[in-house]
Parts: sequence; structure tokens; C-alpha cells
Amino acid sequence: MKIIRLIKALYQLALALFVLAGFFIAAAASWLLTKVLGWFKIGDVIAVKDTLMTPTVTLVHPKTGRKVVIIGVMHMGRPGYFEEIQKAIEKLSGYKVLFEGVGRLTDEEKAGLTPDERRIFDQFDAAMKSRNVIQILLGLSGQTDDLKYDPSWIRTDMRMIDFIRRFDEAKVDPFPTMKVSTLQKLLEKETESKLFAWVFDLILFRLPALFFCFDLVGRFRKKESVRKQVILDERNAIAVDGILRESVSADVVTIWGAAHLPGMIARLRAAGFRKTAKTWMPVYERRKGLLGEFWKSFRERVSKDAAERIAARRAAVVE
Repeated sequence: MKIIRLIKALYQLALALFVLAGFFIAAAASWLLTKVLGWFKIGDVIAVKDTLMTPTVTLVHPKTGRKVVIIGVMHMGRPGYFEEIQKAIEKLSGYKVLFEGVGRLTDEEKAGLTPDERRIFDQFDAAMKSRNVIQILLGLSGQTDDLKYDPSWIRTDMRMIDFIRRFDEAKVDPFPTMKVSTLQKLLEKETESKLFAWVFDLILFRLPALFFCFDLVGRFRKKESVRKQVILDERNAIAVDGILRESVSADVVTIWGAAHLPGMIARLRAAGFRKTAKTWMPVYERRKGLLGEFWKSFRERVSKDAAERIAARRAAVVE
């Protein structure tokens, strides 16, 4: 039994190191291209020097004159990011507002979940809670907290129950297993939370490189291919169907994660729309000094632990 536990522990360690190495390789690649070219872009997310930006794309149908504005977002960003998005939406007077979001399960749907569907739901729930922990660690704003959804806005996305069932049918988990309790404990430990904040700061700023890596992995692994198909492709189709339906009677502005934009724009072009403009909005700026804060906290903790051990030994000698 001890050998089996040791093998499992070594496997988990090797897997963690492999994932961490992948993050750092992706980060190094984007850093190099940023230094050489001055910018680094994958799809419709761009890193410019020390700023990560998201796009707003305007498309027009040449025959009908209808306009579609797609606001690409990160689901968490610097303080004030979602206020700027709110103002951009409010300026588009007369536009129908559509938005991304799988919503929530009804009580009846939740009660009717099979064990496998429950597992998938729990993974989704853990992923959202993990994102909230990262927001707190980095002092970021969250879309669901800081963007004010008006009752007139229209959800044009896959329903949560259909999202769960698609993954259940494919026998693929939508997200890696996440232990939210472990992440939450980091908030209680100063040194570990500073290290974690530095790592995720690095990851967020190198998102274009990570998107490239995930796309590359998806081409060779069936599970990743299924995830891309459901999370991106199928939901893109639903989003564009909603745009085409609602744009019959009015111009449309829709809010979607930036990773969805290439697929959505391709579908709108196939429907006759033409891209006429693209602007960029800063979503996240690299936080300087996080690694230094970690080392300072680490040295202070080591010194404190050493002092406590010395004090304990002296007390033992006196006794």
C-alpha cells in the first residue's frame, strides 16, 4: 500500500511539474515575441508590452446596413474594466444587448441530474469558485459582480443543462478536477498567497501564448478537441444564431469571452457581414513586485520559524 501511495504521489508531482513547465514555456515564448516584435497577438486577445487587451469588433451587413458590435471580454479584469464596458454598451442607444452565459440549473433540473451529470456540474461549479479565488488574490473585478445586467438584455447561449448533457454524452469532463478548498486556504497563508498571485499574474499576462498552446493540444487530444467543440464551437453557433435572429429588427451589441470572437466573426462573415472596425480595451496590467513580495514574506517566515524553534529549545533546556 505504501508503494502504491508513493507511486500516486510521484505521479501527481510529475503532472504538476509538467503543467507548471508548460505555463512557463508559454510565458517565455510570448515574452520573447513581445520583446522582438513589440506586441504579441493570438486570435483576438493581444498583449502589448505590459498590458493585456480585449477587442471590440464592429461588423456591418452591406445589404441591410445592420450593425453588430461584439465586445470581447475577459471574465475578470482590472478595477474599472467592466465599468468601461458598461459605458460602451450604454453609448449604443437603440441597440439590442445580447450576452454570453449558460445560466443556472432550475431546482427540477438539479434534482434530476444523474451521478455523472452531477460530477460535471460540480466541476463547473468548482471552476467558477476557483476563478473567484484568483480574483481576490489579484485584486480583480469580476464580470458577474461588476457588470450590471439589465432585464431587457437577452441571453443567447447554451443552457447549463444542455452544457452538462453534451459533456456527459461525450464522456469527457469539461474541466480538470479542482480542489477549491486548497485554493481558498491560500488566502489564509500570506507567503503562499503571494507566490500564487505571482504565478497567476504571469499566466494572465501570457494568455495569448496559452491560447495557442491549448489550441495546439486540442488538435492532438480527443478530450481537448471535445472541450473546444462544446465550449467554443457549439456555443459560437448558438451565439451567432441569436445575433442573426435579433438583428432582423435592430442593430445588436453582444458581450462574449474574447476566445469566442474568431469563430463568431467567421460565422457572421459567412452570413454576409463585413468587419469595419476594431478597437482595444486594456483589461489587465502586469503587477510589478509580486515576486519580491513573496521572497520578503518567505524570508520573514523562515526567520520567525527559526526564532520560534530556538525559543522552544531554550525553554526545554530550562525545564
